[in-house]
Amino acid sequence: MPRTDKRPSWILQAGSGKTRTLPVHRNPGIEIVFLERGNLPWQVEGEFQPVGPASVFFTLPWQWHGSTAEFEPGHHWNYAIFQVSGERLERPGPWKLPAALGFTRSQEARIVRTLSETSRHVWPASAALAGAMRAIVRDYTVGGPYCAQRCAAWAVIVWSELEQTIRENRPFPSGMPRMERLLAELDRRLDEPWTLAAMAASCGLKRTQFTEMLRRHTGDTPTGLLNRLRVERARRMLREPSRSITEIAFACGFGSSQYFARVFRSLTGIPASAYRESRDKLPGKSQPGPCC
Repeated sequence: MPRTDKRPSWILQAGSGKTRTLPVHRNPGIEIVFLERGNLPWQVEGEFQPVGPASVFFTLPWQWHGSTAEFEPGHHWNYAIFQVSGERLERPGPWKLPAALGFTRSQEARIVRTLSETSRHVWPASAALAGAMRAIVRDYTVGGPYCAQRCAAWAVIVWSELEQTIRENRPFPSGMPRMERLLAELDRRLDEPWTLAAMAASCGLKRTQFTEMLRRHTGDTPTGLLNRLRVERARRMLREPSRSITEIAFACGFGSSQYFARVFRSLTGIPASAYRESRDKLPGKSQPGPCC
């Protein structure tokens, strides 16, 4: 008996991971992103809509979206871009879901209406939606004899959970004030020699608890967070031609200019000297295409 492990054509792209940069773009289908951990400073059509951990984010085909940051912070996502049908999807208008999902006309109409009418694109991800997004990415990547059917089943959960969340206007769970206070404290005192013990103590947590909470909230390890915040400050300071790169490295809390150079390049993809030379070149709108 022949295998039928062809991936469903109505999923244009799916995957997981992170990205260093995300210029403004739009997709040929509807993109749904589940942010497992970390933060994404995103905007839709020029409106700032930051995505936090355990959130779901969606955009319609005609909506330009992307990052407001030059380099993305730590994060991990699962995403899928679903093909939809309709006339002139490069501008607002009616659209239809893939027939393979098996929604009734009334169900489809409710989903289309709910997603099209909301101006908010970031919502809390239910446990069911989070699990279904992980499963879609896994099955789409691995394939297998039931790939299309399994992806369709997971997609039904994703779409129905997203629609219900928006329609019911579900609130986000209470925030993480201790972590927010720490981030503010780090920003004020980045030049100091922070240690894991000092950061954990600042939050009133044990080191293991702190490390896990930090990873959920920022997507980073303690060292990774410090390096990212310090590089972000260094980026701003590199726009000041009066300061040398070595001075900037120490002012941002790096123990040596060599370590700063290594970390800066690993996070941004370019040397600090090259960044200084090209600091006026900012990303603009790219052509339509998948986000990841």
